[in-house]
Amino acid sequence: MNPIKFVDTIYLGDRSCKAILIDGWNNFLKIQIDMISRIRSENGIWDFYNDENIKDGYIVFKDLKSIHFEPQGFIPNGEIDFISAKAISDIDNEGNGEFLFQLFVLAYDKSGNCEKVIVKIIARDICLENPANPGVEITD
Repeated sequence: MNPIKFVDTIYLGDRSCKAILIDGWNNFLKIQIDMISRIRSENGIWDFYNDENIKDGYIVFKDLKSIHFEPQGFIPNGEIDFISAKAISDIDNEGNGEFLFQLFVLAYDKSGNCEKVIVKIIARDICLENPANPGVEITD
């Protein structure tokens, strides 16, 4: 599925970032979320659909080009406002190209202070992974 359309099927409202794993050798980034839900309605609204929930699931960004945190110095570990995707290069007929993915995530310190962090990721593809089935890519 085209990465932009795929992102539109991911629901992260009231969900939190648990971990970020950057694998430089294999060129991917995984962001672990306490619960990932899917949007399957025709109107694009979540509607409390829970049949495909993934507890402690991963959003996996493949063929990673770069990752950037704004502002720097904060570790995303809180609620996620939203995720977005847009093409930043020409896309071929099969949907291949480079995409800018952005996640807006809160970062809390030990005193309870928080900062909104924008995680900007440039990658060529995205999928989900269920920790109950490691290595199996969810792409639709």
